[in-house]
Amino acid sequence: MAAAFKCTIDFSNGATFDPALVLDDPSTPLDVAVLGTAASEIVDVTQYVLKASIKRAYNRTSDSFTAGTAAVRLIDRTGLFNPANTSGALYGKILPMRKIRFTASYGGTEYALGSMYVQSWKYQSPTGFDPAYVDLNCVDGFQLLNLASISTVTGGTAGQTTAERVTSILDAADWPTGMRSISTTATTTVQADG
Repeated sequence: MAAAFKCTIDFSNGATFDPALVLDDPSTPLDVAVLGTAASEIVDVTQYVLKASIKRAYNRTSDSFTAGTAAVRLIDRTGLFNPANTSGALYGKILPMRKIRFTASYGGTEYALGSMYVQSWKYQSPTGFDPAYVDLNCVDGFQLLNLASISTVTGGTAGQTTAERVTSILDAADWPTGMRSISTTATTTVQADG
């Protein structure tokens, strides 16, 4: 049995992948979810995916983490992904920084392959018998953190644990709290920011 690939794009604004609170929706229960300002506009685009490639963010040669990337080609037989199609359901929503998720289901379990942001949409109009398509270039959160301009870390005092310092840095970069998983068992302390 082969794994079933799935690709979804969230066309709502903002960096967070957390769903907004929707009453009576089991995916956003009270006391565990992040309250959002607007409901997500998630569209399952799996049926349009012609090809997808995901590259991870670890460089073994330099022993460092870099931005993970993905390249996706979506077929567009109806003009759904055409940014100039004023009557299209996605008109005005085909913008950079839309959230895209890749998953695979196998044996009844869904596995996350990657959560990224669409960096660019390159639309190719139909030619001859070939339908239109759009190429998406995607990056993960490391790219967003790389672009954050942080001169000082608020609360970056001597004696902070590494977990507290990482939290302070992510706060300074406005990284969504729902997209963090920081161990609080750290005992190593760091110097003051400066």
